[in-house]
Amino acid sequence: MRRFFEQGPELLPDDADRPGGYRASPKWRAAMALAQKGDQAALDYLIQKTRQEEDRDVLYSMLFYDFAFIRTRGSIDFLIE
Repeated sequence: MRRFFEQGPELLPDDADRPGGYRASPKWRAAMALAQKGDQAALDYLIQKTRQEEDRDVLYSMLFYDFAFIRTRGSIDFLIE
């Protein structure tokens, strides 16, 4: 997982035009798995990408849903914020 997070692509070619397409990338999935285990660097990456998202539909229907499964103090604080 660590290798996918550090070296994986942020966006797959097939998902380039899809809103929230980066959620299908190996990097995003690895960051989700690592953040669930308490990895702060992965959580920071997920928060940074989420803050850059401008599409409200993607935020509410996809990204916040992903954060609900992390269940760490940092993710809960971010959701409350």
